[in-house]
Amino acid sequence: MSLDRRLRGALGRAAQTVEPDTDERLRIVLDRGRARREQPLGLALIGAATIVVLLIGTRYLPGIQGPGVVPAASPDPRAAVAGTYAVTLQPSDPGVTGLGLAGIWSITLQPSGAIDLEPPATFEGSAATGHTFAIEGDSFRTDLYYNDYCDSVATYGFVSTSSSLTFTARGDTCEIRLALLATRPWVRER
Repeated sequence: MSLDRRLRGALGRAAQTVEPDTDERLRIVLDRGRARREQPLGLALIGAATIVVLLIGTRYLPGIQGPGVVPAASPDPRAAVAGTYAVTLQPSDPGVTGLGLAGIWSITLQPSGAIDLEPPATFEGSAATGHTFAIEGDSFRTDLYYNDYCDSVATYGFVSTSSSLTFTARGDTCEIRLALLATRPWVRER
């Protein structure tokens, strides 16, 4: 007897002994179908109930909802001092004559933190370009004339009004920056 014939005979006898419970299998398949159809409805009901609870809860519990005001972004403190200022340094002012600073100086503080400094025509020193400032509380921090005449950045106290900007030295050791910024108040031009 060939292998093929023996295999077919054994499989045929085994198939006759298996009697699947078709009614039970059909019930399982039908139950799964019903569950799939009911599940989206159940999820939709849960979602709707959640929305109703949130709407009612926030309506009657203002502490949860809050005041409804979105806080505005805090303004950049540099914008408060942004503008163009001028100062006239007199030859009689301390340190001015020795450093060649006498004359009318103009400084523009950009909202971005950039500094544009315009010296008088009589000033023979280097042009201050690429310098910046930062504001933190009542401190004005700048790198004005750093690497030209100064060995460090400096921090000054400052008072800004609608018409002027006054700097107060806070330990700056750079003579030219100290004389330039803190000798007299700067008058706002625009």
